[in-house]
Amino acid sequence: QSIITAFRKQAEFCRARESSFTAAVIDAVGDLLAEDSEKRWALCEGLEGDPVKGAVALRFAGGLHALILQNRAGALSDYYQTPNKVPDTAKLRKEIAPLLESERDLFIDYVSGAPQTNEVNRAAVLLLGFSEIVRQTSPPLNLLELGASAGLLLCWDRFRYDYGDLKWGDGAAVIKSALLGDVKPHLKDHIEVRSRHGCDLNPRDLSDSATRLRMRSYIWPEQP
Repeated sequence: QSIITAFRKQAEFCRARESSFTAAVIDAVGDLLAEDSEKRWALCEGLEGDPVKGAVALRFAGGLHALILQNRAGALSDYYQTPNKVPDTAKLRKEIAPLLESERDLFIDYVSGAPQTNEVNRAAVLLLGFSEIVRQTSPPLNLLELGASAGLLLCWDRFRYDYGDLKWGDGAAVIKSALLGDVKPHLKDHIEVRSRHGCDLNPRDLSDSATRLRMRSYIWPEQP
């Protein structure tokens, strides 16, 4: 029952963050697992720890997205073409149910490992924080990240930032965000980074195609 609770909570979390498509997918999978305890046990046997904290629902959502990215999801792919439209949960269940059977090994693999989202848009906050640190102290910065995964956020100063009226950097990757409140932050024109180091329990190697696919699969379809 804790697994089903994890699905319900994750769906609520997604909806609260304007990701209703992913929420609908999670609801559909949760319904299917709630209806079939034998299937739930078989697919989640490798899950360790708290299903809520372990984001078990996102593991299933990632597995489905991986099938989409590999053109292995049949008619389910049609729904992922328009992720800004919230699909009917019953229709999703109809398309997802056979995939839980035919792609059982893939889902078991996804459920047995924790998600690594590598959400680089989080760098929108890092730039503000590091800019303030440099304002109050002396550069250069020595970066050390715990849980660095593939190390994408260690490259925060190589992105281009667009906060609307406030912009920073000239990188090819654009980080778009919005500033709330009346205080406009002061961004340093240049922030020198002397060293970058990261560690992770399961570091990701971006030179490996399977790793790149896995990381892409954890990006929610409606938030490219």
